[in-house]
Amino acid sequence: DVGMSTAWLAKSFKLESVEGRRFFLQMDNAVAAARVFVNGNDFGAYVGSWAPVRVDVTKAVKKGDNWLQLGMRTNGGKGSLCPPPWGPGILPWSCFFDSHGLKSIGLWQRIQIEALPELHISDVFVKPSVENMTLGVRVELTNGGSKDKNGELMLAACLEDPPGSKMPGRIAHEFPAKPFSIKAGEKIKIEIAEKWADAELWWPHKPALY
Repeated sequence: DVGMSTAWLAKSFKLESVEGRRFFLQMDNAVAAARVFVNGNDFGAYVGSWAPVRVDVTKAVKKGDNWLQLGMRTNGGKGSLCPPPWGPGILPWSCFFDSHGLKSIGLWQRIQIEALPELHISDVFVKPSVENMTLGVRVELTNGGSKDKNGELMLAACLEDPPGSKMPGRIAHEFPAKPFSIKAGEKIKIEIAEKWADAELWWPHKPALY
């Protein structure tokens, strides 16, 4: 609907099993906003454009065939599909037109359903310091199950191999195991910091990435 600046995208997907796992819809780039429906369940509207969107859709998925619907709209569109949370000037009109003067709307990058264990890493924040030759890591653990869990968190920094692949290669540094306890339905953050005197630094002629 050109006048309303909206569009619908739909896709079916099949799951072999749903027991003991959490399911997330990951959209790396949805312009400019999307309203998410899975098997008819409304998961709300999300404004992304250049920011990724991650939605927990566990309660709606089922074994076998599933149905994903995205109600898309561009900046300035009218109606209640994705009510705009922005004000004037926050998302300029020029950002949503292509070189032919047409409105941009839709998915620009990857979209996928991720299946994770009930106990999983939900976020990682890495804090390197070249000046102090240290590496700090903050890991968020989520227990989406109905039982309390105990365990050890084990982390390692791996060099990317081959370069540009975003795949882990040789282990360059291992952290000591960190014990944890997490209650059912809880999220916890675990902080680890280590001296790393012989870290291979990034240089233009030798771009070491971890």
